[in-house]
Amino acid sequence: MKRSIFGAIIATAVIGSITMLGGCATMRGQETAKAPTGKMEKAQADMKQTVVQVDATTASLNTLVEPDQVALKKAYDEFSNNVDRMEKLAKQVVENDATIRSEGTQYFTQLQQQETKYSDAELRKASSDRRSELNQVYNRVPEANREVNEALTAYVADLKQIETYLSTDLTPKGVESMRPVAQKAVRDGEMVKNLANPVISAMSQAITAMTPGSAGAAAGGAEK
Repeated sequence: MKRSIFGAIIATAVIGSITMLGGCATMRGQETAKAPTGKMEKAQADMKQTVVQVDATTASLNTLVEPDQVALKKAYDEFSNNVDRMEKLAKQVVENDATIRSEGTQYFTQLQQQETKYSDAELRKASSDRRSELNQVYNRVPEANREVNEALTAYVADLKQIETYLSTDLTPKGVESMRPVAQKAVRDGEMVKNLANPVISAMSQAITAMTPGSAGAAAGGAEK
């Protein structure tokens, strides 16, 4: 029993030191795995910015389709600028998702390969168990990201449809005809925000789990 506990402690320390050294350390001449926390933090920042941009885009859309809106050109230009920002962020979110999946696969593969270097059977098992815990926490991010990507695609499609139509019919009648589509876009934007929050939370848990010395690292960042 004591040997098993000791092995688990050592395994956690080994993986923690691997993360902290950021791939610069070596194990018997081999480069150790680097936890992709930096990329996760970047993806989290972009996701938070996406939520902020949804609010900005929705506000400009509501202004544009206000009944009796007299400054149509100004309102349209503001909306169009927000659509461009929204589209760029949506593409960045998709790119971040691909990076997280790729680097996560690489990281956990490297951890698995490093386990073969441990001569102690208890240590290998403890390290394997710890890797499995981290993998479960990490995989919550791409799983939650999938729904956000789908919602973002639908949302941006709504926005582009409105932008394109009004670019050729920026009149009170044209705006009126787009009002139902605008209302759908607002609802889709709220859906994006609702789905983004669990992703942001999952990212925080993954970052904590892979950051040595953090409170959640010893427990794999799992929720209680």
